[in-house]
Amino acid sequence: MKHIIPMFALSLVLTTSSFSIAADATVIKDIPAADPTYPAVLGAVQQGYLPLYSDNEFRPEQSINRKELAIILDKLLSDDTSQTSLSKIQIQELLNLARSFKAQTVSADIRQNVLETEQKRQDDEQKALHQDISALHEKVAENTVLKTQIEQLKKENNDQHLYMWIGIGTSLLLGLIK
Repeated sequence: MKHIIPMFALSLVLTTSSFSIAADATVIKDIPAADPTYPAVLGAVQQGYLPLYSDNEFRPEQSINRKELAIILDKLLSDDTSQTSLSKIQIQELLNLARSFKAQTVSADIRQNVLETEQKRQDDEQKALHQDISALHEKVAENTVLKTQIEQLKKENNDQHLYMWIGIGTSLLLGLIK
């Protein structure tokens, strides 16, 4: 429901536009001329309520922030033509635009919820992977300690074998001397 204010502001903006398309009108690149909202958007652009971006795109799915809303409301309140009445065609165009924005808003909210759910799943998966990596690091550290202990035992075993053979050799020599 966070898009209600921008939709209301845009609807209010469009009530003051003439909805007439001049032959030399600006072309809006990202809204097809066959779109039922095109005349209303073009009227709002021509009246100066909503500007196009430098690439002549309107970007209809982009939200209006509070600063932009304040500028639109200020222009509406200071505009002498805001007291004009709407024709049936203008009302129909306004309704089409409102439906289009509502559908786009619902679609954007659904996409945002899906992305947030996916982000949470990935965060949980990443946390589990970090725990697995930490456990592996601990096992590697334990293995390193065990390897060091094994090497120490092998060295001690080799030393014991050496002392044993020295003892046997000494015993043999002493046995021969007697």
